[in-house]
Amino acid sequence: MHFLKTLPLLFVLFSAPSFAHLLKVFAYTEQGPNQSINVNGKVYFAGGSAVPDLTIKVLASDNSTALTSTTNELGKFAFNIADAHYQIIANSHDGHRATWEIKSSAKKSNLQQAKTTVTPANAGSQITTEQLENIVNSALAKQIQPLSEQIIDLQEKARFSDILGAIGYIFGIFGLFIWWQHNKKTS
Repeated sequence: MHFLKTLPLLFVLFSAPSFAHLLKVFAYTEQGPNQSINVNGKVYFAGGSAVPDLTIKVLASDNSTALTSTTNELGKFAFNIADAHYQIIANSHDGHRATWEIKSSAKKSNLQQAKTTVTPANAGSQITTEQLENIVNSALAKQIQPLSEQIIDLQEKARFSDILGAIGYIFGIFGLFIWWQHNKKTS
């Protein structure tokens, strides 16, 4: 009979794994041609499984739809868009929704807009400081992107282990309660 009283508690305890289907979006930008940015990203569930063939929306700062894109079989997407503030929205239409903010990389500093030229020692052509900065930023973004994905994966694993630890703790307390009740009856 005591088991029936604790049945609602068991339902609450076993409902925690529903967070495993938490939808995530990760994206990074690279400087594109003509004041545009290349956006690359991935849509996945917590735990790492990709979400293929999902339509994502890109909203401009005025909440209008700037464009839509679709993830490939690995959950990845890529598009080119004007350099501004945007929000990527992934909605799986089954209650799972994730967002990612893209900030403008436009530089307003007079120092950065100066058109100084750099002549590499082994090349005959000249490039501006802005072009060199774009090349370095693009290369850096390509190198950092896999590291960022690994950090996100590690954070997800830590959260999952925290959930499992909490469930184990609750079961331990529940076991102590049952043991105490049993000893109380036999005394």
